[in-house]
Amino acid sequence: MISILETSASSTQNFFHTKTQPANDASAIPSPGTGSGALVYSIIRVVYNVYFHPLREYPGPFLSKATRMVWSYNTFIGDQPKYAARLHEQYGEVVRIAPDELSYRTPQAMSSGLVRSYLDRDRSFTQKLVDIYGNRTSLPKAAPRKEINGVASILHADGETHRRMRRLQSHMFSDRALASQESLIRNYVDLLVSRLHEQAQKQETQVVDIVRWYNYATFDILGDLAFGDSFGCLKADVLHPWITNVFLSVKDITFARVSKQFSWPFDKLVYAMKPRGLGVARADQFAFASQRAKQRMSQGVTDRADFMSYLLRYNDEKG
Repeated sequence: MISILETSASSTQNFFHTKTQPANDASAIPSPGTGSGALVYSIIRVVYNVYFHPLREYPGPFLSKATRMVWSYNTFIGDQPKYAARLHEQYGEVVRIAPDELSYRTPQAMSSGLVRSYLDRDRSFTQKLVDIYGNRTSLPKAAPRKEINGVASILHADGETHRRMRRLQSHMFSDRALASQESLIRNYVDLLVSRLHEQAQKQETQVVDIVRWYNYATFDILGDLAFGDSFGCLKADVLHPWITNVFLSVKDITFARVSKQFSWPFDKLVYAMKPRGLGVARADQFAFASQRAKQRMSQGVTDRADFMSYLLRYNDEKG
């Protein structure tokens, strides 16, 4: 049995999700390669999930027990935490939000009797938790997804590559680096406050979208630290196209993550449901970031306390 733990939070409640995939469940049945075979397989899978799955005794809506379609829909529309909150209001502290996933409504779920009751029934589950969050670093922490340039990011890199990347990037977040970056960040914070004052003094202003302005400040700071130049959002009062593509890319990742929950051919069908343009946005934002990074790298190490200076300064074989 492989177990994955996820934590998600809404504005009002925290949820602890336990996802189980026993080796003897219906997912072990090879997916048929024909349309009629896929239909039969799906029916068998639903019957198994509802009446024979190890989590069958846990409360939850029938459709959530039978299939991941409800979970997928709420994830697609960005409503999954709210969906889990509604289920907890109806079913209590623990609820089955998908065939192989439980949600606990307590921050201390790992040490609570709710989880221990399940651990007592399956001791191998306890060992898997130790494997994933303990000393067995050979287990992947996230499902890999092919990068556009074929090079693994820090999220999906193998153990040694991940450690090298982490060592290399740790320099930019040291106490000395953070102290050096303070003046740069303060300038953008001052500009943010000034622009908010301007908005508040306008006669036509009824409501100021503070989230939008926080995004402006966040990405202006990020642009200066990562690429050596601001995106100019605070001054222009508009999101740079790259930032819009970043948000669209996050949605594309969500569709890809959900599609991986289904076997062929349903994984292809689910991913095809994504809005048009998400794949293009992901490619565009990657190309722009690569171009800006190369431009900054061409300047070499400078006296600026930006990320690239630290990356270039410590970019040796040991990271």
